[in-house]
Amino acid sequence: MRYDTDIDNGMLQIEGGALRAVTSIDLAKIGFLTQAKTVVVSVPQIDLQLPVALSTIAEYGAVPIEAQTHSSAPDLPEASWTDVVDVTFDVGNIDDGGLVVVGFDGPDFTEPPLTPSPGRYRLRISAAHRDLPWTDEVTERYRFDAWPIIDALGPIIHRGTQGLRRG
Repeated sequence: MRYDTDIDNGMLQIEGGALRAVTSIDLAKIGFLTQAKTVVVSVPQIDLQLPVALSTIAEYGAVPIEAQTHSSAPDLPEASWTDVVDVTFDVGNIDDGGLVVVGFDGPDFTEPPLTPSPGRYRLRISAAHRDLPWTDEVTERYRFDAWPIIDALGPIIHRGTQGLRRG
């Protein structure tokens, strides 16, 4: 599925799951996932999974997103996707049990979630045009691919750009 989502304050959020098998060193290498949001808070009788923030280059505007669910690991995207990282998410029974990518307006529940049911998933986050400075026009785009896995694996950075910045 393809859609645009409005961002504000330079971030997208990934809701409905908890990021697993990631250290603060891993997050520093990835560069665009915000560590402060990657925790699970346990309260008696409640499992609250806080969203993971993905820092965008643009401060605001409509960011194009592609999202696909697969039965197994897909091939890496073409070379125009210059930032590609795989991470593990445990998707819980919150709301409809699906992992969703949301912007400023919150989740769009008219679209199907990225994951069809609770469980452990690998999420490939791909980005293009993050190397361009932001000057009031959104040039970056994102792709999210999810597939079920059994074991929590550490992140794999397939491709990455240096000097990610806002204009």
